[in-house]
Amino acid sequence: MIKRQTGFAVFELVLVVAAVALIGFVVIQVQASKRKAAQPVTVQTAPPLQPEDPVPTVNSAADLSKAEAALDQTDLDSSDQAELDSQSAF
Repeated sequence: MIKRQTGFAVFELVLVVAAVALIGFVVIQVQASKRKAAQPVTVQTAPPLQPEDPVPTVNSAADLSKAEAALDQTDLDSSDQAELDSQSAF
């Protein structure tokens, strides 16, 4: 008895399905990376900080006391600390 096989066997069918799935996966990944690359990158920059009270130039011990007093008046509130913490996470 000679058996004649027509069509696909189970193994060949599984192999073809796996190849089509692999090709589809690769195509989807390539398309997703192209979409990410096409999106413009926006960089947010903070405006430069302006001191409220300029620190005086130190030429003598009295000037040093004035400068220290000016720096002591600088108030760092919690929002500044939170911003610094978020920036240091990078």
